[in-house]
Amino acid sequence: MGTKNIGGFSIFVSIGLLISTMVVKNQLDYMQEINLGYDKEHLVSLSYHYNMRGGIETIKNELLRSGAATSISRAADMPVHIKAGYKIFPGGDNQREFMITGYSVDTDLIKTIDLDLIAGTNFSETDPKRSELEELDDRNTVILNETAVKEMGWTVEEAVGKTINVGFNSNSEVKGVVKDFYFNSLHHQVGPLVIFNDPDQANVLLVKLPVGNPATHLATLEDVWQKLVPERPFNPVFVDQAYAHMYNSEQQAGLIFGVFSGIAIFIACMGLFGLVSYVALRRTREISIRKVLGATQQNVVGVLAADFLKLLSVAAILATGFGIWFSNSWLQDFANRTTQSIWPFVISISVVFLLALITIAYRSWKVYSLNPAKTLKSE
Repeated sequence: MGTKNIGGFSIFVSIGLLISTMVVKNQLDYMQEINLGYDKEHLVSLSYHYNMRGGIETIKNELLRSGAATSISRAADMPVHIKAGYKIFPGGDNQREFMITGYSVDTDLIKTIDLDLIAGTNFSETDPKRSELEELDDRNTVILNETAVKEMGWTVEEAVGKTINVGFNSNSEVKGVVKDFYFNSLHHQVGPLVIFNDPDQANVLLVKLPVGNPATHLATLEDVWQKLVPERPFNPVFVDQAYAHMYNSEQQAGLIFGVFSGIAIFIACMGLFGLVSYVALRRTREISIRKVLGATQQNVVGVLAADFLKLLSVAAILATGFGIWFSNSWLQDFANRTTQSIWPFVISISVVFLLALITIAYRSWKVYSLNPAKTLKSE
């Protein structure tokens, strides 16, 4: 492989890696900025052991009374990864069959995580809890998300008051409908969700902290917790951090691309510097003659740059093709992804071209600054 081919390959790798880095970063930024459909800020999850369920309502009330929480809800898990699978069977007002995710909560969930109730009403304390049902056909109340309602072929308004068969209960009444929210990774579309009034199946307390220093509020909550259940550790998990943790592999990929693109650009600049130096050395006599005839430094830069314009252009075209392939391949794993933009390509090519131009200009200045008399005499 010739010297110019090696230089061109290093430029191609530099541009390609820089494009990849920007594509990954744009998707990561999108995932952090997207509206999940609930408020994960200042939201903390406190897990508790199943043998604490009998006294958890007292703990919840005492935590609220401390003033270090504005709202608390019992829930099966954090809203970032709801996993329980159920099946909707034909029955009641619904004749369709499909899989659905279930979420067991208490009456305070909608307020605590700020879900958007777009039809019907929230659970009330008088609604029968799922764990209290004695017969399979006892009336039970549930809340669905928009996707579940669409699966049944209803409008949001039509869904309220309908009865469905959630498998464990053939007489579940739809009390309300919430706007779709992302309860899983953005690698997947929002699926159908049924929310049960079933705090006895909950495993965590979702605690909404007041605005302000969270450390102060958590310290107060910990004091209350330790007084009530000193034998159980107080382990708060911020929901926004748990959400970010879901994309550790993507963040690591972005970091790796960033590091390697920096290394590749450095190697490309060094290779380009050596290549430009080699070409300039071979054309020293020509440049000296041009200088004697009145050529400016800009003219000399133009002469040397022309030698590399084709090399840079070919590398940029190939890197653009690689960038398009990488964008399509990497983003296809995300059901929810940012729109592809031309800017990663424009910025990446511009950065590498600018560095190449600076390298050419510097080397041209070094050759241009030589004394033509000495140069021509030595030739």
